[in-house]
Amino acid sequence: MKSPLAVLLVTAVLGIASFSAEAIVDDLQQAKTAVVAKHWHYAEIHLERWLGQQSEDDETRFLLARVLAWQGKYRKSLGHYQILLRREPKNSDYLLGLAQLHDWQGRPKSAIPLLRKALALTPTYADVWEVLVRVLAKTGHSVEAEHIRRQAKVRFPTRKWPKPIPISKPAKTPNPTPFMTPETFTVFVPPENIAVPVVLPLPEHRENTVEMGGSYETLSRGFVNWGSLYLAGSHRFGDRKTFYARVTDSDRFAMHDTSILLGSTHPISERWTLNLETDDSPTFHFLPQWSVMGSFHYRMDYGFGVLFGLRHASYRDTENQTGNFSLERYWDNWRAAYTLYISQLVGAPSPSLSHLGQISYYYDDQSYFGISMGAGKQVISLGPGQIGNSDTKTHHLQGQHWLSPSWALIYDAGVEVQGTSYTRRGANLSIRHAF
Repeated sequence: MKSPLAVLLVTAVLGIASFSAEAIVDDLQQAKTAVVAKHWHYAEIHLERWLGQQSEDDETRFLLARVLAWQGKYRKSLGHYQILLRREPKNSDYLLGLAQLHDWQGRPKSAIPLLRKALALTPTYADVWEVLVRVLAKTGHSVEAEHIRRQAKVRFPTRKWPKPIPISKPAKTPNPTPFMTPETFTVFVPPENIAVPVVLPLPEHRENTVEMGGSYETLSRGFVNWGSLYLAGSHRFGDRKTFYARVTDSDRFAMHDTSILLGSTHPISERWTLNLETDDSPTFHFLPQWSVMGSFHYRMDYGFGVLFGLRHASYRDTENQTGNFSLERYWDNWRAAYTLYISQLVGAPSPSLSHLGQISYYYDDQSYFGISMGAGKQVISLGPGQIGNSDTKTHHLQGQHWLSPSWALIYDAGVEVQGTSYTRRGANLSIRHAF
C-alpha cells in the first residue's frame, strides 16, 4: 500500500508536467493569435518559448524568422534562416524568406541568387517570380526584369503583374554584403604567383567549383620564360564556410616545381571571418618548401571591410614572414581596396614594405573587370634557390566573366618590374565550372 506522502508527490509531479505541456501548447496558440493581430513583440516571445522546448519545429522557426524580420530584427532573423536552410537547402519558402530579408536590409543583389534557386526548384511559385522581378528592377537589371515579368504573365494570367520601374544603376545601400575572403581578395600570394587566385566569387546557389587554368610569362635579361598549369576546386558548406584546394605545376629558371595548397574559411561571428591556408612543395627548387597563413576579416557598415593576417614561408635556404593589412569598400557597382605588405626575410637588415591598390567594376552580380597597381620592396625569386628583396612595380588588368550560371572565364594580364633583376610580362587564363 502506497503512503499518502508518495501519492501526493506523484500527483504533484504529474500536475506540474501537465501544466507545463499545456503552457507550451498555449504559447504556440497565443503566438499565432498575436501574429494575426500583428502584435509582433508578443508573437516573438511566445514563439521563442515554444522553440525552447521544440527546437526541431521548423514550421514555427520559419514563422519566428518572419516575425523578427517584420520587426527589423534582421540579425536574429538571419540566424534562424541559416538553421532552416542547413536542414532543408532546397526549401523554396526559406529561400524566398531569406531573399526578402536581404532586400529589406538594402542588399537586393544578395537576394537574386536565392530567388533564382527557388525559381529553379519551384517554377510554379508565383511569389518568387514577383519578388525576383522587383529585385532585378531595383538593382538595375530592368531588361531582364521585364523579360521575366512577361514570362510570369503568361504562366500566371490571373495575377496582376505591374511593369517594374527601371533603374539605371543600383541605389546606394548602407551595408553592401560582399565579404573580403579568399573568394574576392587574394592577398597572401608571393609576387611571382599573384596571377593565380585560388577561389573567385561563387554564385550563392552553387556549392562546388572545379577550375582549370594556366599562365605564361616572358622575362627580360635572358631569363627563360615562365609557365604554370593548375587544377583547383572548392566546396561551400554554408555561409562563409568553404574548403578549397589547388595543385600547381610551375616552370621557372629551366626548373620544375609542384605545389599543393589547402585552405578553408570559417565564420567566427556575423562580422568576423577566419581564413586558414597551408601550401607544400615536394620539390621546392624555387617555391617555398611549405607555408602557413592565417587571416581575419571584419565586415563593417557602409560597405567597408578590413583584413589582416600573417604568412610564414620556408624556402630551401631561408625563411620569410609577411604580414598584411587591407582596407576595402563596396559602393554601387564598384569595389576599391588598398593593401599594405610588411615582409621580413631572414638575414635582411630591415623589413620591406609594399603597397597594392585595386579598383573593380561589377557589371553583373558576379562578373567584373578591374585594375591593380603595386609598388615597394617585395620578396621575389632571383634564381634557383635564390630569394631576396627587390624594388617592384606591378600593373595588372583582371576580370571574371560568367558565360552562363555554371561557367566562368577568369583572366589576369600584367607587367611586373622587379628592380634591375628582370621584367615579367604575361597573363593567366582559366575556366571555371560551378555546380
